[in-house]
Amino acid sequence: MGDTQVSELRALSEKAKEEPLSLFKGAISGYSDLFLAVAVLLYTRKTILEIVPRPYPTEISKSDWFRNHALPAVAKQLRAMTVVDMARFYRIEERSATFAAIAGESSHDYLERLAK
Repeated sequence: MGDTQVSELRALSEKAKEEPLSLFKGAISGYSDLFLAVAVLLYTRKTILEIVPRPYPTEISKSDWFRNHALPAVAKQLRAMTVVDMARFYRIEERSATFAAIAGESSHDYLERLAK
């Protein structure tokens, strides 16, 4: 990977840290967490509610259940799967070194932060 490519990727990484949802160019709005936004892009509302069904009987509206329970649960699952997949991929030293060159931090440190 050339210096120009690394520089461009580093700039994209910095932009993603500062404004992660701007990478979607307006396709989504109103989400402060990238994994919430990705869950909305990947799944329909119906699918999310099938994954995390609303308990019955309950006084919580379907909309409140979706926003406060179902969507965050699916986002948490996506985050966990991402951490596991990335940890597996970056356990190879060469890949980990490339990641560190682009992100400016070790893959281990990044994944610890991402897991939280």
